Amino acid sequence: MTFPDDYGAPALAGKAATFDVTVKEVSAAESVEINDDLAAKLGVENVDKMRQAVKQKGGIDSKKTRRFWRDSGMYEQNERDDEK
Repeated sequence: MTFPDDYGAPALAGKAATFDVTVKEVSAAESVEINDDLAAKLGVENVDKMRQAVKQKGGIDSKKTRRFWRDSGMYEQNERDDEK
């Protein structure tokens, strides 16, 4: 984000900033069915390939995956993720 030019702290006015946040609590969680639809949302061909990726690599890392978690409200994406 960029602080507004008329921001109350002159040293920050007009400056770009990146914030790192730590989620300390999730107040509502939804169950997610592990199936081919979920795999597709995460950018993987099917549930078997998704499970294989989790076993081999410890997870799936892609823009599509980050976008899914961000849009679901369970993951807050920061600007550095967009650069990958």
